[in-house]
Amino acid sequence: MSETAPPARPFYVTGGTLKPGEPSYVERRADTDLFESLLAGDFCYVLTARQMGKSSLMARTAKRLGQSGIAAAIVDLTQIGSERGTEAAAQWYFGVANKIHQQLGITAPLRPWWQERSDLSSVQRLTDLFRELVLAHVPGRIVVFVDEIDSTIGLPFADDFFAALRACYNARATDDAFGRLTFVLLGVATPDQLIRDPTRTPFNIGKRIDLTDFTLDEAQVLAAGLHADADEAGQRLGRVLHWTGGHPYLTQAVCRAVRDKGDTGTAEEAVDPQVAELFLAARAQREETNLKHTRARLERRGAEGRRLLQLYQRVRQGKVVADQPSAPLFAQLKLAGVVKATAEGRLVVRNRIYETVFTSAWARGAMPANRGGQLAAATLAAACAGALIWYAAFQPRPYEKAFRAAIEDDGYSGAAEAYAALHTNPFSRKKADVLMLEFWAQRALKYALTGDRDRSLLCNLQGLKYGENEALRRQAGNLIGGDYEHLQLTLRHPASVNDVDFSPDGKTLATGSDDGNVRLWSTGTGALTSTLSYTSSIYALDFSPDGKVLAAGSVQPGRSAILLWDLSRRRLAIPPLEQRGSVSDLAFSPDGRLLAFGGSGNPRGYAQILDARTGKPTFPPLVGGNVGLPVQAVEFSPDGKVLAAGCMPLFGTGGVKLWNAQSGRRIGSLSTDAGVMSVSFSPDGRRLATGPGGILVLRHTVQIWDLAKAAAEWSIETGDWSQVAFSPNGQLLATGSGASGVQFWEAASGLPLETTLLHEGGVALLAFAPRGKAIATASGDTVRIWKVPANPAPFRPQYHLEGSVQRVAQSPDGMFLAVAAGGHARLLGTGTGNIARSLSPAQDGEVAISPDGQTIAIANRFGGYEGELTLWREGLPHQVAANFSGGMVFSPDGQALAIWSYDGAAELRDARTGMQRFPALRLDSGVTGVAFLADGRALAVASGTGLRFFDVKTGTLLRKLSLPDGVLKGLALSPDGRVAALPTGSGILLVDAVRGRLLGSPLALPAQATTIAFSPDGRWLFAAGGRWLATWSWDGQRAVAQSSQLLDGFWMQSFRFPLPSGRDPGLVCEDCIQAVLGDTANGFHLKTLSLAGPSDPPVAGSPNDLLEKWQGRLGLTFGGDEMRPVPGQP
Repeated sequence: MSETAPPARPFYVTGGTLKPGEPSYVERRADTDLFESLLAGDFCYVLTARQMGKSSLMARTAKRLGQSGIAAAIVDLTQIGSERGTEAAAQWYFGVANKIHQQLGITAPLRPWWQERSDLSSVQRLTDLFRELVLAHVPGRIVVFVDEIDSTIGLPFADDFFAALRACYNARATDDAFGRLTFVLLGVATPDQLIRDPTRTPFNIGKRIDLTDFTLDEAQVLAAGLHADADEAGQRLGRVLHWTGGHPYLTQAVCRAVRDKGDTGTAEEAVDPQVAELFLAARAQREETNLKHTRARLERRGAEGRRLLQLYQRVRQGKVVADQPSAPLFAQLKLAGVVKATAEGRLVVRNRIYETVFTSAWARGAMPANRGGQLAAATLAAACAGALIWYAAFQPRPYEKAFRAAIEDDGYSGAAEAYAALHTNPFSRKKADVLMLEFWAQRALKYALTGDRDRSLLCNLQGLKYGENEALRRQAGNLIGGDYEHLQLTLRHPASVNDVDFSPDGKTLATGSDDGNVRLWSTGTGALTSTLSYTSSIYALDFSPDGKVLAAGSVQPGRSAILLWDLSRRRLAIPPLEQRGSVSDLAFSPDGRLLAFGGSGNPRGYAQILDARTGKPTFPPLVGGNVGLPVQAVEFSPDGKVLAAGCMPLFGTGGVKLWNAQSGRRIGSLSTDAGVMSVSFSPDGRRLATGPGGILVLRHTVQIWDLAKAAAEWSIETGDWSQVAFSPNGQLLATGSGASGVQFWEAASGLPLETTLLHEGGVALLAFAPRGKAIATASGDTVRIWKVPANPAPFRPQYHLEGSVQRVAQSPDGMFLAVAAGGHARLLGTGTGNIARSLSPAQDGEVAISPDGQTIAIANRFGGYEGELTLWREGLPHQVAANFSGGMVFSPDGQALAIWSYDGAAELRDARTGMQRFPALRLDSGVTGVAFLADGRALAVASGTGLRFFDVKTGTLLRKLSLPDGVLKGLALSPDGRVAALPTGSGILLVDAVRGRLLGSPLALPAQATTIAFSPDGRWLFAAGGRWLATWSWDGQRAVAQSSQLLDGFWMQSFRFPLPSGRDPGLVCEDCIQAVLGDTANGFHLKTLSLAGPSDPPVAGSPNDLLEKWQGRLGLTFGGDEMRPVPGQP
């Protein structure tokens, strides 16, 4: 029967000594220094903090010495004991002698020899041992390693031991034999601690060996265990060192945790949670071994402990503290391991883990009290009480007032002046920090209210520099979201970007802009490496397959040009190729010999193929087939035999035309639901993806076509125009649109995948990098480069329906949903998502549920303003014709239903029968919003520039208020009916609904806001739309902005407040709503949102590190007199 094999040793080893030859051993400069010094016969000492790899270095060096023919002995003093007393000293010295005797394999008996010299002191016996036994019986060179020497500190006889070692060193001068004997001392101590008796000569011999943290180059051996892909493994290792700073124990521990966890996405996603769990969580900070050792060395009693922590505080606060190697206090701080000396001789916190755990606040709390200083301070305070009261209470007041004004006006220069003034007063420094934090929080909020995610994020992080604040960290975490951790670079331009393209080696990204410039950017650093200028807008770009030529399409009114740039010389290879009409897209053939372009001109759209070297046409123009049908996109198949052209008319359907690229003969076409603005071949050339475009299109559908069958394999409704691109390996399809950002799909099945990348303004362009590990997106004047998620998991929306979802309504108790999708209305249970009932057709329709949950209204549009209203009550439908194109809302008691149209009509109908209560209300302009007063006795109708109130029983006009021009869709009334909130082009207007006057300045209106509402208790006002929710507190007179949070789906205009008195089974929270958020065109989820602010996990890390990271990724820096985030690129 065979023996069971021992378990495999883990690749990463945390704690203890790494055996020589371990694959995860990291070789450092100290390995070479120590080995070479011992070969030279030097006495050496390695005195440094715990868990820096001293013992592993010792074991590996001892093995190397043995391989070089040098005898080595290792004495671990922790195994000898630390008892006190005369007898204990004798036992201790014999234990040391016995270890050396055993390790060197000396055959002469030790015990008789030791007992024969009992009349000698233990230290003399040890010295004689080296002369009479060690040197006499062991030939050649000898090295004795003495480990854990700090265990001797405090032993009354320890001075003698180190004096004996020094005596061996000094004996070299008179006895050549001692030149063969060398010692290495290792431990957590300083040389002055080894001999404490002031009457003795200090231990001042030997060569110091510095054991430093791992550098990135040294630590590369650890990358092998982090990921199968070398690039990803390298990024994860870099992220590990970002936290550990190369500390050996911390690095091995984090690497092991990352490996055990498995593949979990980006480097940050794989590493950061493990760091948090191992070291940053509250329990970990209390119980983790390394942190406990470090804390124990820092938390000392009395004046020495206070001085030690005061010194650490200065370092932790970022002050310049020059190292003083000979100063005991500095040595003790470095031995604690929490700080290290830089090459410039400055003390810094050793790594981000220690920086996060051992904060200035922790140091203040751990500092021993200064009783004498406290008494002196109390006496002085009593003597100077009157002056101090004035200085503390009254002197700061004008500056605080100026600070408040600066916060209100968003004026940094005023805030900075007030901050400086307050900071000179020791009593108001804390107040100065609080106010400056508030300044940045308010500036961040103002940016967020306008949808400026990047600048808001940086301002939140800037605020954290002035004090710890969980709300700011949560806001920052919300803005980072699930996608920004994939963001690598943001490239900012002075004009709109019209096209992007990666070079074949992926090291350069070209961008073309309205300002006539082609810019070449380094994809590694984001640096602008070159600019190619022309006289008119650049609309299309494509690199040649060898990367030597960049083709650009330039457009100006009435004509255009194709430019072929020689990139080695940074000039045109041939004169511009003038074209009639526009150039919308360009594509080189895979062999680089041909260049195709598409565009529009008189009388029709066309595509053409040119000789890429000379620019001459190979065939006459390839006509799109329909008069005025522009060609928006062109692409060659991977084998270069077929050219596909996407045709996109301004209105109606388009399609794809296919030509033989060698003969110019048209070989097929594909008919699509909408115009085609984007095409992409799969890498095997068997399939073609098309992205929809155009306006007045019923369905925007991305389609994947089997080219052999000329049939769609699958399609995705996106609800908007879309760019498409296959990944280079063909496994992913990326779609980019204005509504949902970049969405990844499984190319074989069309199933959505988890990660969505948001680019404010919508994704107008996208392109995969050649290796498929990065993707570029463009919108407006920004281009972003993202890391493509590795192996994204399939995404399953909480609720998924066939067909595009048009509207969702929630029952008041949250138990069911009414959904209009794919031309039908259905009832879903919120718990299961199963269809409880199919209701009725809902073509381009609306749904609403009465406040009592008893009636479901479905409005069906037939085109224009004609429609049909279906009321479901007690399981039975009741249908009536209705004038409907806008929306509908139930009265508070659920007995009436108001519907309205954009042609200026509003109707009030009985919720049971659907019959009109009075003739339709005709207004002089289109209705933009309708709302009932809380008591249900009046109906408010916003239309054009006026707000009217009607009696719900008779339809009589009660009053009319005139409003500024530009009222948009939406209307909200406060519960008491005294205030109306209306969206306009200049913001949200708050209007006194009784007196008709404006209440203050307009509130900032979030981008794409489609919903405005007051909370039932009147304490909150919110506006939502797109992917933003903005909230204000409301006291009946004044609205104060509280939050603007990024949503993890797009707002679908359906929400509900909790039922009163805790009677809500699914929404047990105060000051919150339950909202429907869209994931895809046919999928959505329910989300509880706090009106007070986001509840996302707070972002972790020091403010300076976070600012450095996100300024780099967002392409912004703080500049100018007002310290606003401005583009950092030229």
